[in-house]
This record gives sequence, C-alpha cells and structure tokens, in this order.
Amino acid sequence: MPRSLIRAVNSSFDLFFNGFWWCKHRRWAFQRRPYQISYNDPGQYTVSLNVIKNGCIGVPTSQTIDVIEVPVSDFSFPTSVCIGDTAYITFTGTGPLNSNYAWNFAGATFVQNQSPPSSQGPYKVVWSTSGTKNVCLQIDNQGCVSNLKCHNVIVHPTPQASIAPVSNKCLSGNSFNFVYNGDVADSYSWIFGADATPAVGSGANPGTVSYLNPGVKTVSVVVTRNGCVSDTAKVTLK
Repeated sequence: MPRSLIRAVNSSFDLFFNGFWWCKHRRWAFQRRPYQISYNDPGQYTVSLNVIKNGCIGVPTSQTIDVIEVPVSDFSFPTSVCIGDTAYITFTGTGPLNSNYAWNFAGATFVQNQSPPSSQGPYKVVWSTSGTKNVCLQIDNQGCVSNLKCHNVIVHPTPQASIAPVSNKCLSGNSFNFVYNGDVADSYSWIFGADATPAVGSGANPGTVSYLNPGVKTVSVVVTRNGCVSDTAKVTLK
C-alpha cells in the first residue's frame, strides 16, 4: 500500500488514478481524470479503486490519507501591565498538544518554572522596558500551519515620586506647604507624620500642614499612574 498523504481539513486536493488490469492474458494500462476531494473532519481515510471493464477485473488499489486539523492561534493576555509586573498569557485556541507552538514574547523574560517555549503554556512573563509589546503565536501541526495571531500589550513605566525640599521652621505660628515635584500622576497619597493637621492629603499640592508638637517629622508620598505605583518618596524636617 502506498504511504499516507497528509492533507488539511477543508482543503481540497486532486487524486489521480492510474494502474492496469489483466484481461485474456493481456495487461491493459489506464489513467483517469483527477477527482477533487475535501474532508470536513480530521482523521485517517482510505480511498480504494476497483476497475471492471468488459468483465475483466483490474488489480485493486488503495491510498491512505491522513487529514490533519488546522490549528487556530489565539490566547488571553493583559491589555496593559507595569514594568516588572507579571503578565499571564494563556492559550485559548485549538491545536494538539504535540504541535509546535512558535511564540514571540517581544523581549519579555520568563518567570521561573515555565513550560517549554514551543508548547501551549500557560506563560508568566515580565518586561523590563516600557512601550507597546506585540506578542504573537503561530502553530504548526504536522505541516498544517495556523494563521499568525498577535496581540498588543502596553507596558507602562513606573512613576518616579519626589517631594520638593522643605526648610525647618519654629513650631509657634508656622505651617508647611509641601510640593510634589516628581512625575505627573493620576493620584497622590500623602502622609504628613506625627501630630500633623491634617494627617494625610492628596493632590500634587496638598495644602497647608501644621504640627502640634516639635520634633523630627517625616513626610511621605506615593503616586499612581496607569495603575503603576511609585516607590515612597520622603522628606524629613523639624
């Protein structure tokens, strides 16, 4: 029997039939036009041919055809992350586990104990630079190749927080105005330290703060932009 042909599901192809038959001790050759065939479901199919002419029976022949499923590339992903945060990427398409999965993670590094980069995953990755990252996947299932699928992940930078320097002042009759001078942010969370009125604040310029008792005071602020949280910025005064 001839070796198997491999064809993709729903793709048409031509089969050419040729051979011979014996009749009255003579060998007669034949060749017939091609038949266009397609299959809707994956699996192994056997095509057989028997030729009868004028009461003479030809030599039977058959051909095995392996119809392979065309995989579908797709995956879930976060639309945005912060630098250094873990992004979870999970395969959501279709394809056998033993197919070759060609991923492109756009310069990301893998979190420990990951699946091989040629498998379905899932994957946990981290980017160390900001920007739009184009993550792509294409699958090869025994020569039947999926369309290339890509999704964009926006990696936001971590905002840098800073407080303008503050001069020391005498307690009696004095107040302080703290000014933020770091990266522009969406939200600002201030803590003004012990005995402060008010104790907390918001905004880039949180207003006037006074203290009930003398001593060393530590003022801090944390800012958030695009969901990314800064380190804590601090100033000390007395």
